[in-house]
This record gives sequence, C-alpha cells and structure tokens, in this order.
Amino acid sequence: MSDEEMVRLRDALQFVDPDSTYFALTFTASDDGRIEWSMETGLVGAGSKPYWELRAPVPVRAEVMRRIWIDLGQTCVVVNDNETLFYFLRLGGNGLIEESIAKRRFPQFFDPVECVPTWWGVRQAHTLPSKALQHAPTRKLRMEVLRRDDFRCRSCGRRASDYVDIELHVHHILPHGKGGLTEAGNLITLCHTCHQGLDPHLELKLFEMVPGGIPGPDVDIERDAEDYRRGVKNYRIISERQIEMLRLRRKA
Repeated sequence: MSDEEMVRLRDALQFVDPDSTYFALTFTASDDGRIEWSMETGLVGAGSKPYWELRAPVPVRAEVMRRIWIDLGQTCVVVNDNETLFYFLRLGGNGLIEESIAKRRFPQFFDPVECVPTWWGVRQAHTLPSKALQHAPTRKLRMEVLRRDDFRCRSCGRRASDYVDIELHVHHILPHGKGGLTEAGNLITLCHTCHQGLDPHLELKLFEMVPGGIPGPDVDIERDAEDYRRGVKNYRIISERQIEMLRLRRKA
C-alpha cells in the first residue's frame, strides 16, 4: 500500500458522517483466547427477575463517544463501508459502526438481552455462573473473601483472633435482594457490630474498602486503558491466526 493509500485509509477510518447513525461496538479477547464483545445499550424493558433489565443496542452520538474513548486512553475507528469494516474486524478495539452495516453484519447483537446492573456497569445474565446468582456464597468463596480481607473487618479493622466477641460476616455490598451478585467483587468482610450498624443497608462507599482495586466511584483510567490494550492485543493475535489459516487454505 502506497503512502497516499495509507493516508486515505487513515482518514476513512476517522471520518464521521454527520448525516449517519452509529452504534458503538468493541472487540477484545481474553488472555485464554476468548473473543469478547460489548455494545452501548439502553433499557428497553424489565428483566425476568427484580432489578434485572432488558437491554438492546442504541445509537450513540459519534463524536461524543469518540471523545470518551480518547479520554479513557483507548483507540477508535469509524466504519462506513466494507473496506473500513474489514480493517475494524482485523484490528479489533472500539468502533463506531454505521447503522446499516451494524445491522447487516452483526444482527445477532441487536436482540434484547437480560442484564444485571452492578456498581461498575451491567453484566449479561446468561454469562454469569449460577453461583453468582445464589444468595449465600459457597464455602470456598467465603474463605476467599475472608483471606483477601486478612480475616479482619474492613470497616473497623478488628480481627476475630484479637477479640473474643468478634464474629465476622461476609456481606453483600449491593444487596442480593436488589440484584447484587454473589462474587468477590461485591462481597466484603464486616464484623457483626459494623454489619448490624449499616443504615441504610446499602453503603456504596464499602466498594472503596475492597482490596484489589474493585471499581468504585473513582475509576482507575490508566488501569482500564492497559486492560483494553491487552484485550486488543489478544484479539489481534487471534485475528492474524485466522487470516493465516485462510491464506493456507487458499494455497492448498
């Protein structure tokens, strides 16, 4: 590809048509090689359980969405035709996909999906393990949370080994009755005194006390950007392998 063609392609991948409608789509991959996707969605109805939502992709304001991604330290391309679609599918990452292309190429993504709201976004219900939906944590998960919290109350700091009257509880920060998931990111160790003293029972500041940087009101943009870059890198490795397989098949 000549320098002139490279410039033309670069410009095409950044051109937002003010008369077009766009959807925001992201492709990354996990460290174990699973391709992952996400779209900006909106509420279209109630889910099958209390606090669950039925969500479907909604159009975005393209320039605003692009600015958000840039501010988060992430890349973005714009897809207006088959050529730019090819490069988006090859490169992965964030894409602003023109409406007709999005609905023609990714129709499966437009079906409404049940989602579970969390403090740091929504999760598709069908991707959750059954253990995350039950009220009581498993013995293994309870011990994992206690060990993570150093067997002490994350509120007052007291340990059961230091005080004979201390009883440690593993508490749902976002209550299970309000859609909270039973997983480590939504669980915290509290002594019985601090647990009983919660009023109201939902105290979102507890998320800030969870070790390991569980997302709370203050999002770690650099860490999220690094996670995004790693996900895109993983995606491109898979993409290149698939392209190489196609080349080999054509030669055979």
